Amino acid sequence: MGGAKKSISEIRNIACSNRTLIKIRLEEGDISQKIIEAAKEEQCDLIILGSKKKKGIKRLFGDNILKKVINNSPCPVLVVSKDE
Repeated sequence: MGGAKKSISEIRNIACSNRTLIKIRLEEGDISQKIIEAAKEEQCDLIILGSKKKKGIKRLFGDNILKKVINNSPCPVLVVSKDE
């Protein structure tokens, strides 16, 4: 989790410099399940997920995390996509 802690520190710095209030949770386990559990526990109104557009074989056999979250979420899911 060393890389995660570094990323969290960077996110906090960005939020602080933009005077934005954020809450961060660091979880271990099945990603889609943890996102759904956190959304329920925090009573979220919206989940925002980032995704890179994958080309070719990666696109066909990529993770199902987005699909699982979208299909099982207790609230709407917004997917922000970026070209890889």
